[in-house]
Amino acid sequence: MRNRCDAVKGAAAAVRSYLASGDEVLLVGEPVSPADACVTPTVGQDGGVRTVRSPQDAACLRVRDQNRLAFVVAPGSATDQIAGILGVLRTRFPRLRGQHPDGWCYTMTDLLATSRSVLAESDTVLLAGDAETPHTAAVRASGCGTPAHRIRGLNDLFVHHIDAPTIALTGSHTAVGELVLRVLSGLGPLSTVERTTRTRVGGECVASAVATGNNGAVGRSAD
Repeated sequence: MRNRCDAVKGAAAAVRSYLASGDEVLLVGEPVSPADACVTPTVGQDGGVRTVRSPQDAACLRVRDQNRLAFVVAPGSATDQIAGILGVLRTRFPRLRGQHPDGWCYTMTDLLATSRSVLAESDTVLLAGDAETPHTAAVRASGCGTPAHRIRGLNDLFVHHIDAPTIALTGSHTAVGELVLRVLSGLGPLSTVERTTRTRVGGECVASAVATGNNGAVGRSAD
């Protein structure tokens, strides 16, 4: 299974390889979560790496030589975002080459798919813990509009947060998340449902995301 560390190492290696070949390198996409930011060599320096975060960036991009141009996908980006950017780049620069999809990071793509699926069926979502994680970033980026509440401790948990038939929960395996589950289970019959999204490339599972939903059901996302 490919994790974010593998993807970051792979992206950095691809950048070095293209630079060594004399290509101008485009780092395509933008991590949804700051925790997934990819540090690559010589970003922004002459002869180094250019960042292309959106189709608008791609439309205005000026390059030294369109015949010596390569792209690398920024780990932590969502593949639907990447597809839009690459569509513009390939139209403008037909000889663009780049990182094989086997090396892309699919973690955030899977987390977003899971979050959107679970939140569409949930009445509220509890974000357990202090830290902003890829899971909470996926909830915020999902665009579902489900009411979200940050729960740093039980003193942040109020009746109106859990007065709902179906509750989604991120950070369920943190200390705070486990306390929240314990409180919910003490209020009456509780059913926990898990939903998983996995992307496979060439038969290998490269990323996975798990979420859960309360009927008295609680939807939990993987941590």
